[in-house]
Parts: sequence; structure tokens; C-alpha cells
Amino acid sequence: MMPYAQLICRLCSRSVLHGVISAVVVATVLSACGTANSDGTETTGVTSSTGNGTGSTSPVKGTPPVTSTPGNPTPGGGAPTNSSFAEQVFAQTNEYRAANGAAALTIDAKLTQSAQAYAESMANLGFFSHTGQDGSDPGSRITAVGYRWMTYGENIAEGQQTPAAVMAAWINSSGHRANIVSGNFKNLGVGYALARDGSAYWVQDFGAQ
Repeated sequence: MMPYAQLICRLCSRSVLHGVISAVVVATVLSACGTANSDGTETTGVTSSTGNGTGSTSPVKGTPPVTSTPGNPTPGGGAPTNSSFAEQVFAQTNEYRAANGAAALTIDAKLTQSAQAYAESMANLGFFSHTGQDGSDPGSRITAVGYRWMTYGENIAEGQQTPAAVMAAWINSSGHRANIVSGNFKNLGVGYALARDGSAYWVQDFGAQ
């Protein structure tokens, strides 16, 4: 099957964004650009891919609420001391899938490795994109850790301080929600990292083999 991808880029100033989320979705290639929001609202987008394709960003505006209290994360781009953050996102993803008639996803160690490493990369290097500083895309990253995928998807987020807040942001964006409830995915890995400036970075890597 030929790969297919959708691309929408957003030009934004990190200093004026309260939170940012993004995901990758795959379809025919499109391109558009926008400017940053200075009102503290959040920017969202989506990525998924079938075959051996790649995905890119697709921003959408949203204002997800913060509904729970964060743990005690350790700044510097590593996993939080409250390592349950990623586990909570995984559990809440399956809860939402169950409520919407989708089968539960199974946790995958390789997708988790890729998601965590990419969350740490964004936190440590201070960027937000589905394209890594090394030019990698979601498909190449999960391939690099040994995940032999037939299809994949990726949701990313920056700025939401709790699992509940990031899930609300993704669910309130049609592209991210599509990844969360997709019947095409069987596996999930979640990553969370905190930058030195306190910004939280989140990654969901979905896949099926």
C-alpha cells in the first residue's frame, strides 16, 4: 500500500503559548500555515500513517481544562518522579475507547521506549514538532526501536500539566480524538517529560503490527 500523509504547519512563538498539542494523521498531502495565539489558548494537531509513510503536524485550536493536580516531576527532560503520569494517560485512553465502543489497546514496550525518548528529546532541546531535530518522523522513530508496524499514529502535546488536562485537549481536537478511538490501532506507548522551564511534553505513539 502506498503511504499517504497530511501536513498542516503552524508558525508559533513559544513564549506566547500556554500549551500546545499536536498529532499526525495520514491522507493526501496538503499544506497550510498559521500564526501563533497570544491569548494563552492551546494549539493542536494530529499524525497517523499506513504502510511505510510518514506523518506531520495538523494544528487545531483548543482550550482544555486542568482537572487534576500534578505530581512531583523532576525538571530536566526526564521521566517525572510520579511515573504514573504516563500510566494514567494510557489508562484514560482505554477508558475513553471503552466508552466509545473501541477495543482496549495493549501497552507496547517498544512504542513506550520511542514515546518516552521523543518526549525527553523535545523537553531537552526545547522544540515541538512531529519531526525530530535529527530529521526523524514518527514512523522512523518506532522503526528504530524495533517496532515492525503496519500502521501508526502519534499525538504530542506541550504545556498541559496533568494527564487529565492533556487527555481533555486531545479529545477536544478531532484529529487527536481520531487517533485515540481508531480501531486500526492495537498498541500504545506513552511518554512524558518535563523541561527545565517547567513545560510538560507528552507523546502517544499508536501502532498495529
